[in-house]
Amino acid sequence: TLVPAAFFDDSLAGDYLQYNHYADVRSDIFRDYIDGIEAYNVFSVPVYITDIFGKAFKGVSFVHHSTPFICNALLSGGNSGGMTVHAGINSGFMDIAVLNGSKLELYNNFHYSGEADMLYYTLYIYKQMSLDIEKTPLYISGEMSRKLSFTEILRQNITSVLQGTSGNKFRMSPELNSVNPNKYLNLLSLFNCESQEENTKAGR
Repeated sequence: TLVPAAFFDDSLAGDYLQYNHYADVRSDIFRDYIDGIEAYNVFSVPVYITDIFGKAFKGVSFVHHSTPFICNALLSGGNSGGMTVHAGINSGFMDIAVLNGSKLELYNNFHYSGEADMLYYTLYIYKQMSLDIEKTPLYISGEMSRKLSFTEILRQNITSVLQGTSGNKFRMSPELNSVNPNKYLNLLSLFNCESQEENTKAGR
């Protein structure tokens, strides 16, 4: 759940989360501050997971997957200029962000069950935001972004479907040359987001 910093109250983090998600009483609530949009990303992690990682790794911090996705979209949008759409397509769910330059116009997350669902949600965003499918590029990433049936159905309906992001390159060890960076874009983008985001366990 994204909350503008101007309206954020740490003691109400759990209440913000319940607007969009069911917050389990056995979950810890966290928040990431995303400087690029001056907003907090509020999310929860089950206590049994935080306990396991907390015992195994001293000083561990939890970051929601949408935080690096949004940070990377902001950087990419600033490089490209104009309206762009970014879709992080993963197994069973997808993130979509619409950028006007480096300004975030919309972010949403959808669960899907197949190519038709994935296409529906993508075109739905284009329609809701009055975007031209012939002029507004779609940048795709995530673990399913190279699945042929997904890319084909997108390219049949949207003129410009591009892998990855606009202008953001990652310097990787030669041993990792075989790794597809688009598949792990959220993970790789954590480094770029480090200076932009602040992660803290929120008050309940």
